[in-house]
Amino acid sequence: MALQTTDLQYPIGRFSPADPVTRDQVDAWVGDIAALPADLRRAVSALTDERSWAALPDYRAPVAHSLDLLDALHRRWANLLRSLDWPQWQRAFVHPESGPATLAVTVGSYAWHGRHHLAHIDRLIAREGWTHPA
Repeated sequence: MALQTTDLQYPIGRFSPADPVTRDQVDAWVGDIAALPADLRRAVSALTDERSWAALPDYRAPVAHSLDLLDALHRRWANLLRSLDWPQWQRAFVHPESGPATLAVTVGSYAWHGRHHLAHIDRLIAREGWTHPA
């Protein structure tokens, strides 16, 4: 479970992987990636179109369409990631902005990123007094 803070910018804290990253941690991150679309769907289920989740023309479709895309993508990624062996997780590369990283840490960062946005949504709903369905 991610650390909860009162920081509006980083409601679950900043991403900081353990050193060294373990296979159990990677498995948990892949689980987070697989679960995120359903968690997002739950989080926004009480919201209506009057909440204008996005005002740009290409986002005027129901939010469910975007969640369906995210769900399909995350299921595919989770299947691929679960097929990797431990040496593959240790492969390193140089990211143009953040520098050297392993696949394991990069997947951890992505899992954190999804939970980070989910926490933003949950905190906004709580701050505005909007309610989730029971």
